[in-house]
Amino acid sequence: MDPLSRPALLALRELADQGTMAAAADVLGVTTGAVSQQISAMESRLDVALVERVGRRVRLTDPGRLVLEHAGRILAAQDAAMTALEGVRDHVSGAVVIGVFGSAASLLPAITSSVAEANPDIRIRSREVDVDGAVAAVRRGEVDLAFGLDYDDLPAALDDEVTLRPIRTERFALATSAADDRFGTTIGLAEARDSAWILPPADTRYGRTIRHACRRAGFEPDVVYEVMDTAASLALAAAGAGITPVTPLMRALAPDARLRTIALADDVTRAVCLAERVRPANRPSVEFVADTVRQLLGQGRAVPTIR
Repeated sequence: MDPLSRPALLALRELADQGTMAAAADVLGVTTGAVSQQISAMESRLDVALVERVGRRVRLTDPGRLVLEHAGRILAAQDAAMTALEGVRDHVSGAVVIGVFGSAASLLPAITSSVAEANPDIRIRSREVDVDGAVAAVRRGEVDLAFGLDYDDLPAALDDEVTLRPIRTERFALATSAADDRFGTTIGLAEARDSAWILPPADTRYGRTIRHACRRAGFEPDVVYEVMDTAASLALAAAGAGITPVTPLMRALAPDARLRTIALADDVTRAVCLAERVRPANRPSVEFVADTVRQLLGQGRAVPTIR
């Protein structure tokens, strides 16, 4: 234990000022025994007498006065350090790296603007990550937070270090060419069984989810174009190459008048999630950004509407 601990130095200083153990204890708000124990422990560890009795009073020895001279500087340095630390606690700053995938990148302007408005000393940076690798990217420390997706049919694997926290749920619709007049405003998946499909690969969670939904509806989709990029899939649909699943967040990537969105009667959804560490490091800036993201998506303010 530090022989020059703060409680011991405070006890020595007050003892020098007050002259008695009882008076020093009153000033410090402790018992007389506590003051005596602090002084005795300091003398034992330093192997030197720091005080001596003079009648009913106590005064410092020469070694005691020497320690007292340094005590003032030590206590002042401790006070300055605590003041600086409180300033850091009260003021959050630093760079936060967010991992994004295709359609989630459209959320960055709103997030950056909201964070800058609330705290200009936090800087947002982004890095593209594989949508199915959001948890791994956070675990490896490549990013501080990451957007990911989760599906009821294919829930994400559990991880001891990183969790996918659902923020909002999106319901899938179908996107097709505006010139495609085969369907009404709402259809069941089975009605699109004879269509050409534009889907991501079957080895992705998104690709498997849509194929599972089609099989539940009684058919195997005829995948004419296997495309991972959402913007490219929507461009193909707008050009009349086939139909493709779409959510409101995905639709924001292609505000194409040639694209028509058809609601699905089938309940096919995905959860937009934020990958965060289960036991976050002492990074108030990361916690601040995570809270901002949750608030933004929860309010639907200044971001593509997610239903």
